[in-house]
Amino acid sequence: EGTEQETPLIGRHEMHSPRDGFMGNTVTGGSTTTTPKRRRRVVVVGDSLLRGTESSICRPDRENREVCCLPGTRIRDVTERLPRLIKPSDRYPFLLLHVGTNDTAKNDLEHITADYVALGR
Repeated sequence: EGTEQETPLIGRHEMHSPRDGFMGNTVTGGSTTTTPKRRRRVVVVGDSLLRGTESSICRPDRENREVCCLPGTRIRDVTERLPRLIKPSDRYPFLLLHVGTNDTAKNDLEHITADYVALGR
């Protein structure tokens, strides 16, 4: 009683940011506790333009960063595949999506925009 449960979000890799690394105080039942620093999982997902970026993206923190290069992928492909790329047990993921270049040749702006909106849901 008096404790807050945090719901883990879906994610893959973590990184420090001023907001994430905040050491805060939490008052629970009259006592004060210090909140430990949390690391955010970072996953970079995209098309073949990501090929070769793994070392520069992952080098600073190999345990908590991942690049998922999906050659030829389109926005809808990432939307469908994203749930399989991230783990429900991870908390507050940081997803960087680099996708859409393969959509521009065959789709109009309205179609691409609709796909991005669906990806953001």
